[in-house]
Amino acid sequence: MLSSKKITKVMSRSKLMIIFLLMSMLFLGIGGNGLAEEYVIKYAYVFAPVGAQQDSAVYLKERIEELSGGRLSVQLYPSGQLGDKVAVEESLRSGTIEMCDAAATDLSSWSKMWSIFSLPYNFVDDDHMFRVLRDKDVSKMFNEDAESIGFKVLAWTTVGSRSVLNSKRPIYRPKDLNGIKVRVMADPFLAKVVKLMGAIPVPLAWTDVYVALQQGTIDGAENSPSILFSNNLHEVTKYFSLTEHFRMPGPQLMSLKFFNSLPEDLQKVLMQAGKETEEFSRKNWILYDEESLKKMEDSGIKINKLSEADKEAFKEAVKPIYDDFLSDADQKTKELYNLMNKVK
Repeated sequence: MLSSKKITKVMSRSKLMIIFLLMSMLFLGIGGNGLAEEYVIKYAYVFAPVGAQQDSAVYLKERIEELSGGRLSVQLYPSGQLGDKVAVEESLRSGTIEMCDAAATDLSSWSKMWSIFSLPYNFVDDDHMFRVLRDKDVSKMFNEDAESIGFKVLAWTTVGSRSVLNSKRPIYRPKDLNGIKVRVMADPFLAKVVKLMGAIPVPLAWTDVYVALQQGTIDGAENSPSILFSNNLHEVTKYFSLTEHFRMPGPQLMSLKFFNSLPEDLQKVLMQAGKETEEFSRKNWILYDEESLKKMEDSGIKINKLSEADKEAFKEAVKPIYDDFLSDADQKTKELYNLMNKVK
């Protein structure tokens, strides 16, 4: 029979063992869910925390958090809180910001290949655009190029077709844009297209557009109805003309450095959440564009549709950009251009 002194000694050892095990579990991050190291994702974007883009951002956040069982936590930073697009995308490359929304042409700052989205009237509609983006060979080229820059593409969201909003007059033909200063993104081919359309292109950060319109520094901007309305640009303009000259996707980008640091199961979670967000974005955007057009009209904006003849006049005016683009393109970009044009 054990003496009371020996029993006390055994119990003390047991307590020490339990304490050691608990401390080990705490150190290793082991709880009820097994290995549960948690990661915080800062998700930065320049658009306002309202509208179709915000809906997609919230949906992506929620799907990431749900599918990861809380191991991934997403913090939203709208309205350029962490800087403009250029600053945020640089931070993604260095890994100090984990995720951001972008326009596909933004990546042309690092690789000219992405200027292919600056070509006007390139897609018939969203369905056509997504067929192209999901083509195996096309997708492979974009994904590999993005990763060579330092980005991981989680999803392609739609941002609709871009048309001209301005404070001067309705636009039907290229001559109507003469003398009108239109804000463009920082891509040289985008600026060339807007100039060929008849306007004066003014490169400007999106976060500065409202004030620039208000002060008369620019006369107009080009974007989709949902984005223009959610950023209140109808308050400082008068006419919206459905030129529908650009249709480009909005890739949701993650820092490749951060993505590669994650365990494989969480990488799969991110890709699955991205895939689901693509579908959500497409369906939601249609509803928002229709609603935004109505609200813009109700607010006093004069909206005019273009006839097929009107659009043909714009298509004819911008034709030189294709030769310009291809003459400056490297072999890889020309290969991509041919692949994209095969997808109907």
